[in-house]
Amino acid sequence: MKVDFKTNKQTVIAVNALLSRYDNIEFYSLNKRQKVPFAMRMELRYIFIKKTMSCNPAKDFKMKLPYYLADELLDVIREYCESGAYNNGIELLKNQLHPQLL
Repeated sequence: MKVDFKTNKQTVIAVNALLSRYDNIEFYSLNKRQKVPFAMRMELRYIFIKKTMSCNPAKDFKMKLPYYLADELLDVIREYCESGAYNNGIELLKNQLHPQLL
């Protein structure tokens, strides 16, 4: 199952910045429970880096993610929002993803 959502380049860059904090973590230093979410977040990072390079900054566009990655992205966004930080594009993305993942 795929989850579709509309976004723009600024939001993709913001999500990419969120996921960049996982770049310095050593996979082998994690325990088994931490490896699966970490691997999904790195997969999301790769997708968003690729999209940052290829998308047109002037237009909104659709993205499509497998359900398990969309769910993990929503978890990352929730962690970000719980920290007290705010980004309008990320909030809008959260509001698009949540109903589709219920």
